[in-house]
Amino acid sequence: LSANGKTDRKALPAVALCGAEAGDFIAPAGDTELLLAEIWAELLGMAATDISANASFFALGGHSLLVMKLVQQIDQVFRTRGIAISTVVQAPTLARMAAAINSHNQLSWQPLTLLSPDAAPGCVTEVYLAPGAGMTSGGYLDLAAAMPQVQFICLEPAGSHDSTSAIDDWEQLISTYAEAVLARQPAAGPRRLIHLLGHSSGGAVAFALAARLESSGCNVRLILCECLIATAATPQFRISAAQKTELMQAYARELKPDASTAQIHSWLELPLTRQLFEVYFRQVDWAESYRPAQVLNASTYLLLTPEQPASYWQVAIDAMQPYLRQPVQVIKTDGEHVSMIKSPHVRTLAARLGALLGGPTQHDAL
Repeated sequence: LSANGKTDRKALPAVALCGAEAGDFIAPAGDTELLLAEIWAELLGMAATDISANASFFALGGHSLLVMKLVQQIDQVFRTRGIAISTVVQAPTLARMAAAINSHNQLSWQPLTLLSPDAAPGCVTEVYLAPGAGMTSGGYLDLAAAMPQVQFICLEPAGSHDSTSAIDDWEQLISTYAEAVLARQPAAGPRRLIHLLGHSSGGAVAFALAARLESSGCNVRLILCECLIATAATPQFRISAAQKTELMQAYARELKPDASTAQIHSWLELPLTRQLFEVYFRQVDWAESYRPAQVLNASTYLLLTPEQPASYWQVAIDAMQPYLRQPVQVIKTDGEHVSMIKSPHVRTLAARLGALLGGPTQHDAL
């Protein structure tokens, strides 16, 4: 207190900055540290400029519930294809976590990623998951956590790593996935029923893969989460260059609502950011260009949220049905197109999928 009984603010000790002593503040350097600081800032509710490279995520208020969100954000931004939670926890400082991300991304790309790598083989149902455009396995960790009895195996997007540069067309991508899935089938005896789950534009991947696997003699069950399969000669959802720019800017404004126009422009020009959008638009373009070339025998299910009216999806079903021998069965779930795979709505989706994977069931009419 000062002589007049008021708090003497000048006499108070300096506030420690971002988990490190004020004198030890180290500004983040390099694209990975800068982008990671943005992710931390969003989750921890603080300014990215106040985060030191030697700060600990947990010293700043991070906890176990936030770690799951952190891993999902890292996977989305850095295309880490399902980086392990333990890898993140064991590298708690910004600099060490950024180094772990860079080291992880030097691993060669693999077409399949197990979302529950510790699950006992043979004790769970396997579901091959084709993510929506711009997403990888990390975006579906909530779904995997809600269904521990299921081993989700993500079909990782091409373009998320430099080593995928050899995969430059749709047919090669589907062939790569098919070979990887067939390699997991029993070497002897009857083949297992293969469950394919597509979300959003990942539905085109799941549909094309189902056709390829059926051609190889496999039995397939196709599950589509709000997917449009382009069947008409005229593109149904082509994105123009101007629309791509608008989408990039809208995404940046949503992620960084307090950033200035100049800051958003700088973020969009970062190499890692540009790679993120290049992968996203490639996935959209490939999905839009795909047209079914054969009729599937697979039983097909379409999971829908209340976001769009039934009439919207009926048009999509009518266009898709000629390429299916069995009628599309509609299952209603909660949330919206993206939030259906996130908490809390993911619990309803998990219940719907659990009933479906458990055997034939009766579902609501559209």
